[in-house]
Amino acid sequence: MKIHLLVAALLATIISSGTSAASTGGVNNANTEQSNEDPLGLRQLPQDESFAACILIMDDNHRLIEWLAYHYHTMPLRRVIVMIDPRSKTSPLPVLNRWEKYMKMDLWSDNDLFTVEELKDRADKEMIKNHRSRQRAFNVKCLTTLKEEGAKWTLMTDVDEYTRINPRALDSSEGIYQTDIAPMQLSEPGSILKMLNKGVDLNDERLHAQEWKACIPVSRVQLSGIESSDEEVNNKFPKELEPTILAKDFDTFRWRYSGVDTITAKDGVLPGKTFIDVSSIPDSEMWRLIGDPHRPIDKLCKGGNVWLNTNETMFVADHILGTLESYSLRDDSRFFDRVLTWQQRKEVGGLTDLHDELRPWLSGFIDTMGIGESRRLLANVGQLQAQTHALPRCSINFFGLPRSFKSMALPSIVKNILLPNARYNCDIVVHYYNMQFDEGGRFNRGGEIDADAVHALKEVSKVIAANAGKSPPSVIIKSETKEEFEEKYGDLVKKYKTAKDVDTGKPKYFPWKEASYSVKTNIIDNVAMQWNSIQSAWQLMEEHSKVHGFEYERVAFFRTDSFYALPVDIFQVDKDTFDYNNRYAVIPAFARYPVNDRMMYGPYEAVKIWATERFQRIDHYIESSEIKGYGMHQERYIANGILPAIREETGYEVVENIDICFYRTRAADSVIISDCSDPIGGSARGIQEIDQVQLVQNLVRRDCLEFPTGDRFVELRCDNSSMTEAQRRLKIGGGPSYEPTSGPTPAPTPVPTPAPTPAPTPKVTPAPTPEPTPES
Repeated sequence: MKIHLLVAALLATIISSGTSAASTGGVNNANTEQSNEDPLGLRQLPQDESFAACILIMDDNHRLIEWLAYHYHTMPLRRVIVMIDPRSKTSPLPVLNRWEKYMKMDLWSDNDLFTVEELKDRADKEMIKNHRSRQRAFNVKCLTTLKEEGAKWTLMTDVDEYTRINPRALDSSEGIYQTDIAPMQLSEPGSILKMLNKGVDLNDERLHAQEWKACIPVSRVQLSGIESSDEEVNNKFPKELEPTILAKDFDTFRWRYSGVDTITAKDGVLPGKTFIDVSSIPDSEMWRLIGDPHRPIDKLCKGGNVWLNTNETMFVADHILGTLESYSLRDDSRFFDRVLTWQQRKEVGGLTDLHDELRPWLSGFIDTMGIGESRRLLANVGQLQAQTHALPRCSINFFGLPRSFKSMALPSIVKNILLPNARYNCDIVVHYYNMQFDEGGRFNRGGEIDADAVHALKEVSKVIAANAGKSPPSVIIKSETKEEFEEKYGDLVKKYKTAKDVDTGKPKYFPWKEASYSVKTNIIDNVAMQWNSIQSAWQLMEEHSKVHGFEYERVAFFRTDSFYALPVDIFQVDKDTFDYNNRYAVIPAFARYPVNDRMMYGPYEAVKIWATERFQRIDHYIESSEIKGYGMHQERYIANGILPAIREETGYEVVENIDICFYRTRAADSVIISDCSDPIGGSARGIQEIDQVQLVQNLVRRDCLEFPTGDRFVELRCDNSSMTEAQRRLKIGGGPSYEPTSGPTPAPTPVPTPAPTPAPTPKVTPAPTPEPTPES
């Protein structure tokens, strides 16, 4: 069922909330009552004298405005079927409605493609799989619909791609030179179809028109995010559009530099797109439709022609990267990858290869439509639609030795810490140890460390903030060498190592009563270094807030050497309860020995004690403890010294979030995969039902192998040596087994309200029987 676009506007709220509307298609205003609204006869072109298009939309309004106008003029585009992603935050209806009297348009949703049973089945699938199946199903149905309507040429590109005539086809020195065609400018209406219809011999093998002469490949050119000067951008821009519409608002004027995108290219060539002549496809061959945007019809569009260079096709499409904000706005299945590749894509090609071939279209468009109508159709071009919300000021702090940070920790931090908290616009503070090698220890083989990889958080945070419609957060990063630490705390650490308890004559600080600790380990050094790093991160945060004259209300601390398996929202007590009244400090509910000491978030005053008062409270804690021999045992100290102080001195309750899970990373690209499911320390909710190995492999994009490190703990190794061992054990070829992973599904946008009282959480009490504890 299809509904008129004006009526469908009532469904915009449903669509933006992620619920599929019944169907939102259909401007069909070809009746006599509206014929006088098309005085130039711009819409009533025969279908064999115009183009159709199938496009998928997700929060693309800022681009859709220019894309429709450009292709309306240059193709000429007159029939468009639009498919909206159910996760869109914005609706394209206001933009599409502008074009009612010029183009026939339908707007489809998932209900137009899938049955009720299929929709239910899709609810349980990963986002990337849903995206691909939706894309293929849409393309198949769209092409079938257009063929039934009698359409001819159909454009198969995206709204960040602008199709144009390849200058090489008009250059006598080029191999694809078209001898009998006079040069055409994009300022001329319908220039692309005119070139296609007049003088082009589709039997010419150089054009790769293929079987039935119905599939014409379109090579792509990647434009970078490198800016030009104002003078260069304004060149040939129609001044009559100013000041409400500016040259920098147009992708076709602002972006001029191009190059090879090595991330998606193969041998320097991007996968191309296609023109399809649906009228040429025999009915008996329609079953070959497969919906691949690069090769929509099996056999008709040959796979090899997906990878054609720009010297091999008559038409090319300029693929726009755009600004950081526009690049990151779409929160689709590929957003996670875009976060990690933004900087590389931005610099594609450098400053060597530039062109301005697209510019002439706009002056031709204004000449045809008139300045008044052009202003109406182009209003708000390039302007992002972002949702902003007043949320509490917060800081997300990282600390420690960044073992396997780039390869293991960073992907999980992006997906499961930074993205879930992006709407809060928290600042980011990092204190880390600048060490090149980890000597290892219990459950830790040691290995080389790329400590400076933590600086990737600067660019990553910008992309994520832009996606959330926020300004870039402040990112403060400071390193410290082991020598600098020893200069500050060397004497104190020596005291911790040598002091004896006056009653027992045994070490006062070393936790000798913990069976799994050995005096040969560097446990005292490691504990003191962790305390220093946490405290230093707090000091950096404090200095930043004082300089800028504000106070943080909620603070979070995370380790740099962890793989975060599940999303962590720093305002959640658990996955069902938000704490916008800032009443609770939160720690994980796994690895309880007797509590988890590895992270905390909550109100400023509560977290301050956890972060800054360990050194100053340790002596009183040990001296007043009834049970001797645990000294600086981290978990017991936190449980029996720090957490009680938080409750008594601040009035805030400390609760355990059973929905948090993260694994400690080790230097040699590995994680302790059993961290969240230890039968003694406790498990995160639902973690046993998840294939945890596959979860890690999907995110780090490599195969990994489990290695038991004792009776309880299992190390998951993802380094090259593990791959060799995996191949030996399993006798396989070693190809990657990961599945592309999707970004997290964001929680509903919060509206500060009194938080429900969380379910009662067991208060922390000393464990009567000591259990072996994994070293942090």
